Amino acid sequence: MKAAVIWVTIATLASCPAGAEELRFEAFPPVAAYHGTPKMPDFAHHDRAFATFRTRITDVMRKGVNFDGRYAVIQFGCGTGCVSVDVADLVTGGVYRFPLGGEKYERLDLQFKTDSALVIARWQDVETQQCRRGYLAWEGTRARLLREDTIDKNECD
Repeated sequence: MKAAVIWVTIATLASCPAGAEELRFEAFPPVAAYHGTPKMPDFAHHDRAFATFRTRITDVMRKGVNFDGRYAVIQFGCGTGCVSVDVADLVTGGVYRFPLGGEKYERLDLQFKTDSALVIARWQDVETQQCRRGYLAWEGTRARLLREDTIDKNECD
């Protein structure tokens, strides 16, 4: 019996690529939680690059924190299968481009939580037609890619 259990364990581990374990939201807690009134961006100066989308950005920000204790993730369509993503800091009013989004990341789907700095993204790469999953950690003004994997194409459908 022990030999069978060991063989099943070895077979299971051998079928998983190295480092393919899932990263968990709980492992990336926010630095602090913000419960105040959101500070709006300065679209005339510092955040001028985002002024075209001011209505969408401020509408989402007014709803409050939806990511990493103090941020709002703003997603909006940019064509068929295209999603653009920004992240706004509700404490400072700063707006930042999320590194995934646009035409290269077709059918982008993001999973994120109010109480975590982790973002799990899934998309179809338009150049390779591969279905991809990426794990990113938000670090104040930018996202750091922790890992990116090719996954079953059916997960992008």
